[in-house]
Amino acid sequence: MKLLKIDSADNVAVALSTIAAGEEVDVHGIILTVLEPVDAGHKIALEHIAAGDAVVKYGHPIGHTSEPISPGRPFTPTT
Repeated sequence: MKLLKIDSADNVAVALSTIAAGEEVDVHGIILTVLEPVDAGHKIALEHIAAGDAVVKYGHPIGHTSEPISPGRPFTPTT
């Protein structure tokens, strides 16, 4: 397992190890192609997240996006 989705409401998962761009990963049945290299500990979108939408981790909003985020793209939310 390379990604961890913590709560069923989460729209992001956390990389447990480094993942290369183009690698396919499975997160609880969601198959994603990672769009950019991602280091362990960083978040990856599991679904499309529109600009300004909440980033949900642990089942709770932890910030918002400043731009649209595509599934499989690593990013850092703004607070």
